[in-house]
Amino acid sequence: TAIHKTVAPSGDVSIALTFHLVGVPGLDAAGAEEHGNFQDAINEMDAILSGAGVLIADIAYEDVDDSVDELTIIESEDGPGSELGRLLAMSGNGVERRLHLFLVQGIDYGGMEVVGQAGSSPGPIIQGTSHSGIAVSTVDLDGTPALMGLATAHEIGHYLGLYHTTEKAGDGWDPLDDTPFCGPENDANADGYVAASECSGLGGDNVMFWSPPSGSSDLTANQEYVMVRNPLPY
Repeated sequence: TAIHKTVAPSGDVSIALTFHLVGVPGLDAAGAEEHGNFQDAINEMDAILSGAGVLIADIAYEDVDDSVDELTIIESEDGPGSELGRLLAMSGNGVERRLHLFLVQGIDYGGMEVVGQAGSSPGPIIQGTSHSGIAVSTVDLDGTPALMGLATAHEIGHYLGLYHTTEKAGDGWDPLDDTPFCGPENDANADGYVAASECSGLGGDNVMFWSPPSGSSDLTANQEYVMVRNPLPY
């Protein structure tokens, strides 16, 4: 099965989302729409995506069965048998123009905590594979929900085909011509990483910078071009 866009979008596109709630304390499908911090995160995500021409058409909420309690904290990512792969494979079956996001308590790979991870970049439109969706940590939900919303928008960007504008060591970048690059010479504190605060004017404020942006959360015209032409939005 293929989805072939024969005409480029002339305006905004829409995307449908399902949030799967995986044992997050105080957050379930019944109360998700009334959960203030979670809705703050959703609003931040929506503001970023809509600014790029990707509108949220529909949001559904589902509770994940208690039998997968071991997946509330994701600790492995490689292969379909990993915790990440097993979780994303629960996205359903067949082809559906809907993006599945799994909210977990945390994502910790041997002491390296991350706030979100897309199954691949770009992600498949087919459900039920170990790459079919996004895992999002709720570690920032209580304190800084806007950061969780930013992280979710960042991972959706990956799923729709975007890469980091700059990788953490400043030694890698995406292929788009209009995204700024921040090289290792900007590592002012010599810790081996280029932080957003060290990359002002060099992409540190871009949604797809490798770490949370400093200041505004921008996307470039070419990034928007990639996102709206992905087969998942409609």
